[in-house]
Amino acid sequence: MIREAYTPDDFPAAIRDEIVLVHPLMLGSANCEFHPDLLVDGDLSIVKKGFSAFAASELPALLDDRGWDTVVIGGLTTPICVTTTADGLSMAGTKVVILSDACASQPFDGVPGELAHNVALARFRYQFGQTLTTEEFLTRL
Repeated sequence: MIREAYTPDDFPAAIRDEIVLVHPLMLGSANCEFHPDLLVDGDLSIVKKGFSAFAASELPALLDDRGWDTVVIGGLTTPICVTTTADGLSMAGTKVVILSDACASQPFDGVPGELAHNVALARFRYQFGQTLTTEEFLTRL
């Protein structure tokens, strides 16, 4: 499980105090924590410091250390965090499956969220990898 989270030391001292008070993804804040029923004993919990878990966390090293060659992704938002992570992993040679019904997008710049989600998934299928619904994925296990 990967979450985006920050600590006060991630920000310049000159603005640190004002950022820490309002940043929604400050480590330890309610917005930054997984729902208690989501993680089970033995799950990995990784903190990323940017959109891509590939570029902004220890995910590549953890995959390499464990000899894992495939990652299944769900999360928010499809056109930003999900696909930047999936793109980086794919370009590094990792097999990636995005669970299409375990992701979503907010609307932005006049683009409806569902359209942004669908276009991001189509681009990923065209360039890098596979998308499946959760049900389709589970039937292939």
